[in-house]
Amino acid sequence: MDKTTNYMYNVPMKYKLIGLDLDGTLLRSDKSLDKSTVGLLEELSKKGIHIVPITGRPLSGVPQAVREIDGVDYIISNNGSKTVDNKTGANIFSLAMTNEQSREVITEVKKTGAMLEVFTNHYGYCEKNVFEHYKDVYAGTVIGDYIFSSRKEIDSLDILFDNTGNEADEVFIICKDEADRERIKKHTDKISDIQYCMLADRFLEITKAGTDKGTALQMLCKHLEIGLSEVIAFGDGENDLQFLQKAGTAVAMGNAVDCVKDMADIITYTNDNKGVEKALKDLIGD
Repeated sequence: MDKTTNYMYNVPMKYKLIGLDLDGTLLRSDKSLDKSTVGLLEELSKKGIHIVPITGRPLSGVPQAVREIDGVDYIISNNGSKTVDNKTGANIFSLAMTNEQSREVITEVKKTGAMLEVFTNHYGYCEKNVFEHYKDVYAGTVIGDYIFSSRKEIDSLDILFDNTGNEADEVFIICKDEADRERIKKHTDKISDIQYCMLADRFLEITKAGTDKGTALQMLCKHLEIGLSEVIAFGDGENDLQFLQKAGTAVAMGNAVDCVKDMADIITYTNDNKGVEKALKDLIGD
């Protein structure tokens, strides 16, 4: 099977779910949606195919234009920590850290002096110094638009979890450099049942061990009584690997990192060149 963008074939099987990463995949670089791609997704949803965004964003950071796509009944957010009902926002599944874990992670990361934010209840929460950092770096950019729509400033992260039942989906840490990231990771290694995801050259995410997009996809498919072989998954980044590996057909975007391209069944065009739409037309038809 040719994995390049020059493939032209149809797969003789019935798909029941399309899993879509957002940034770098369904969303163009300017964070907009291609209208004809949306139109095709809605036509496929009328044929009974579930359209499921699978993103690292919290629910509050999922663009309204994505949530309004007909057929998007469920959203997997926070890199698999939450699976939610798109209409009500209710949690279908949660893979969050416990309240005790959440408090321990926050306490230990604060000891390192690093800037951090915590995701819970569909938002990211950060203290004043982090919020000001985001203003300085991202104000007036498309990334800033996303950040300021999905984050809330709070006096202290501790009050989110002390004497409450709140559970953190993720703790996101802004490190000075790679060496600083290793220092923070080493300091928090003593905490049980957590895992790390290293992003770019200086960011670190802490989540509950076993939490990823692939586990969440598997749980949703079981809930919907859909076989993983009946799933088409699209992604571009390392945090997409687990759900691409679970899917019956894995599609890497033309702009994907090499490790995603290497494991994918198909490599389509880039997110700025209708990659999702072109692959779906060949796989399912229009």
